[in-house]
This record gives sequence, structure tokens and C-alpha cells, in this order.
Amino acid sequence: MQEKLSGWMSRAQRDPKFVSIHDRFAHADVRNWLQEDEKLLLFSIGAYAPGQGVIVEIGAFQGASAIFLAGGIAGRGEGHLYSVDPHLGGPPWLGMSPAQSTLEIFREKLQYCGVDGWVCSRVGESAAVAAVWPAEPIDAFFIDGDHSFRGALKDLESWLPKLRPGGHVLIDDADDATLVELLDFIDLVKKLPSLKYLATVQGIAVFERNPGSPWDALQEIGQACAQRGIHRPWDYSSLHQNTLPGKYLRSRSWPDDPGLDVAYQLCFLARCGPGPYGYSSRARRTDRQLLRSLSRDRKDGEAVRVDKRGPANLRALLCSPEEAADLAPLLMPGGVLISREEKADSITTRGLLIQAGLEGCGFGSGLQWGVWRPSYLSSDAIIDYAARAYRE
Repeated sequence: MQEKLSGWMSRAQRDPKFVSIHDRFAHADVRNWLQEDEKLLLFSIGAYAPGQGVIVEIGAFQGASAIFLAGGIAGRGEGHLYSVDPHLGGPPWLGMSPAQSTLEIFREKLQYCGVDGWVCSRVGESAAVAAVWPAEPIDAFFIDGDHSFRGALKDLESWLPKLRPGGHVLIDDADDATLVELLDFIDLVKKLPSLKYLATVQGIAVFERNPGSPWDALQEIGQACAQRGIHRPWDYSSLHQNTLPGKYLRSRSWPDDPGLDVAYQLCFLARCGPGPYGYSSRARRTDRQLLRSLSRDRKDGEAVRVDKRGPANLRALLCSPEEAADLAPLLMPGGVLISREEKADSITTRGLLIQAGLEGCGFGSGLQWGVWRPSYLSSDAIIDYAARAYRE
């Protein structure tokens, strides 16, 4: 074990404050997986590591790690632990029963162990909390939330720029051979020049931030991910590497019409999966040529007539503005609705599309358009769909 860490942990064993916290914890009935050396390490980071004791914990559960980190901060006499967790029994995108919420249990255990005054709970998602973090450096952060590669990567990217040089990064479960993605992530972190790997204390990997710009650290992460072909959800630069495939506009069959040219582009490159192209009975016959061309060029769905009964999961839809409210739900998230309106700047028509729940509504050359529920698409899905749209 790295000499500095072992020295701190030996000191903690003799520290009356650690002994007191350890005794309280033993009777607090906190569900946990902490091993004895991990308790010593967490207390030591809170109590003895350089800085003012400003520490962020990502992933709280019932509060075991928070109790020892905050116990160390209390022993230091300054600082706070900022504990970040949605407390929903899992990540927000995983539906869990309200009975699995851990927030009240977390608060009760902190209070029982006498450290609640040293903990600020941030009930939310890690990257979102990081986005509104004030201009205050942190002295350490503990990654123990989403154990997927991308989840842990997002935590590192979100909080590493806020870590002062000499501060520490701790990553839990570094000894669990079943967590293949997390171990792969830790292997990547060990190769970053901005961080120095110190040791793994039972299940916690410990790193120290080297001097240098936070931007340099982020660039290192970006380069490491690029070498592995990994997309980071906030980075859309890969979209600029795409060019239009040869099949784009190959089957253009409509008369000169700039509006339909724009509509073809929006539908061809829609950020959604493959599906049929729908048109209502009120759509102009000449405009339907657009959908037939899309169907021939993309080869991912037929041009079909629709009404309120379906079919659903459309990639694109051509209808009148008045039909938008009834027919827009037939689109898949990210699908495009195209509407013919002879008055190009018709506020009324745009209002109908907005009222139908469409977003990104625009107009031009006699057409109006909007996208159905783009917020349902993850960043990864957007990149994937975009790459698919450009691919031959």
C-alpha cells in the first residue's frame, strides 16, 4: 500500500474520533459492504488529506461510506461532505418502487452516528449536480454510483475539473471481478497522466490529481475514449465527420420545390430508428412523392396511409396542421411531422404543431415541421441514429 495512505490509516486506528464513529456505526444497523481497511481509508481522507475537507460522494445508499467520510471531516473540524444520490433505489431511468427509496434511512443513520451536521445531501443525478456546482474546488470525490463504464466515466468527467491538484479520486468496488465494465474504466483511469495511481485499499482504488490544467485532464479522457471508439454523451463532434451518402436524393421525383427538399433532408436524417413513412388522406398527392422517395432511398419502411388508429412508430408523417394533434403520437420519438401550409409564416399553423406536442417547430417554402418527443432520445441514441442515417 502507498506509504502516505498507510500512515493515515495507522493514525486513524489510534484516533479516538474514529473509534467513536466505528462503535456507533456497529450499532446503527446500516446495510453496507465496507471492509475494515475501507472504513479507515474513508475516515482518513476526511480527516487528514490536504485541503479544507470539501468532499463529494457519488452514490450514498444507506450512508455507510458517508458516515466514515463525514466522521473524518468532523474530526478535522472544517469542511463538508456533499452526498449525491437520487435515493430511488437505483438510477432514475430504472423504475423502482417508492418503498425502495433510501433518503429517510440515509438521514436517520447519519443522525444516529452524529455526523448529520457535516453532510449536505444533494438528491439528484451526479452530472446534473456537478453542472450547478459553485466555483469552489473540492479536495476529494468518491465514485460509487453507476458502475457501468459510461456511468463511471460521466462521474469522472463531471467532477475531475473541480478537484484541486493534490486532491484524491476514490473508486469503489475495484476488487469485484464481476464488474467488468468498472474494472475496464479503472484501467483507463490508471493510464491518465493527470492522475497518479496510489493504491487499492481492499475494494477502493485511490488516485491523486497531478498539477496541471483541468482542460488538459479532460482532453486526456477524450483522447483515451477516442482510441476505444467510446462516445461521451455531451460530445457531438463525431457528427461533423459524416458526409451525405450517395443514395441521398437519389429518387427525387417531385418538381422544383425547396420546401420538399428541406422536408426530405429532415426525414432522411431524422434522429430516430427505421420505420414506415405515413401520410393522411388530406396530404397532397404531389407531396406524397417525398415519402415514396424516402422509402426507396433509405429502404427502411414503406409509405403508408394513416389515420388516428395507426399504424404507429412512424419515422415521418405528412398531414394537415389540423390533423397534427391526432396523428403526431403515431410518430416514434425523434420522428418528423411535415405539414403543408401555403402561408409560410403562419403563426396559427405553428401554434397547432406546438399544441400537438411537437418540438423544434420550423417553417419554410410553404411547409411547417416539428419533431415528436426528441427529449426521449438519449445522447447515445442520437449519435447512433445519426451515424445510421449517413451510412450507405
